[in-house]
Amino acid sequence: MKRRHFLAASAAALVVPAARAQGQPPVVGFVNDSGSNSGPGMIAFLRGLSRAGFITNQNVLVMFQQADKYDEAPALAQNLARRNVAAIVALNTPNMALAAREATKTIPIVFAIGGDPERLGLVESLGKPGGNATGVVFTTPALFDERARLALGLGKPGAPVGHLVNPTNRGAEFTRADFSAAVARAGGKALVFDAKSAADIDAAFAAAADASAGALVVDDDSRLGRMRDKIIAAAARHKIATIYPDREAITSGGLASLGDIRADQLRQLGESVGRVLKGEKPAAIPVAAPAKFEMALNLKTAAALGLTVPAAIRAAAAETVE
Repeated sequence: MKRRHFLAASAAALVVPAARAQGQPPVVGFVNDSGSNSGPGMIAFLRGLSRAGFITNQNVLVMFQQADKYDEAPALAQNLARRNVAAIVALNTPNMALAAREATKTIPIVFAIGGDPERLGLVESLGKPGGNATGVVFTTPALFDERARLALGLGKPGAPVGHLVNPTNRGAEFTRADFSAAVARAGGKALVFDAKSAADIDAAFAAAADASAGALVVDDDSRLGRMRDKIIAAAARHKIATIYPDREAITSGGLASLGDIRADQLRQLGESVGRVLKGEKPAAIPVAAPAKFEMALNLKTAAALGLTVPAAIRAAAAETVE
């Protein structure tokens, strides 16, 4: 799917009527909090739609709505519900998916989130969602385990591992608990540091340094993602080995990333939306989890931090920046 198709879909979204007229293509409402409705991720989503037989501006229209703040999510979701779109796609933070679920119990919802949809109440189970929601997830218990082991491997022996969390993320309670349990299973101790705005970042890193944290893992949260540059700068200033959920952080100077292959998950998101548009019920479409994770390392940043990256970790990296 070429970028011009994506831009055409965005422009078309501005003129979608409130209700679909007879013969008009179905309208998919898309609510996102990542800060962008363009780029490789969205292209992957549209590619997934096309694999399912739906081409934007031909036999499907996509109405993009952007939430710059989490508290904007309910109004955006309610707007899409009033328009009676064929499906609502909720991307990134659980706040988006939960706002959609609270806005409608009948319109199909297809989410892509970094959280546990079962504990959040979005689905009855991953295999049999029930209700009107299904989707894909970015994080799993196995990923928490891998991040915990990576943090302990990069940090000072015996030092606790920090976890940077946005407390306004409605899944924060569960990710705190899951990551702390993963660190304990790996033989370490986890410390949680909250940051809900850019003003909190340096204070969180200062607290982590005061607690002698050997490494810090950034939670998979859209608001934290928007503050990536500030987090990278604070990690460098406080000399803390920091692990990010997305590989884009590595090319910006972050030390390490470990996460799902986001393009794969968003392509699956598009395919799941296509299944809904063909008439399948979300209740019967299993929630898709990542098939594998990838690690990336910035060895230049490691040198600046005075870290020697263990050979086993270097060998496990899918990508390195020298």
